[in-house]
Amino acid sequence: QEKGEFFHGKLQFKNDGGGNLRVVNFVGYDDYVKGVIPKEMPAGWHPEAYKAQALAARSYGFTSYTPARDYDVREDQSDQCYGGATVEPTASTAAANALTPGMKPIVLEHTSALP
Repeated sequence: QEKGEFFHGKLQFKNDGGGNLRVVNFVGYDDYVKGVIPKEMPAGWHPEAYKAQALAARSYGFTSYTPARDYDVREDQSDQCYGGATVEPTASTAAANALTPGMKPIVLEHTSALP
């Protein structure tokens, strides 16, 4: 939990050496997709649109794997917006669950300045 928000997987907190706190969320693809859909799409869309977004989110995350970094994607508009478990409404969860489960984990990164 970070600032009242909940995340699946594990969180790693690191000082990047430049005065910034880096938070890396190690999360599986299924849970990652559930946290992306509501941040990328408005509520109330057709269930098939959520399924298409789920497939796009998973595909983007999967193809963003970069072994040289300790994360795969950023949690903002530079990659895909991600809100963790806090933002998972039923419609996006159902769409994510409709995809084939069990793909390998994705790692997310967030950086903010230390006080």
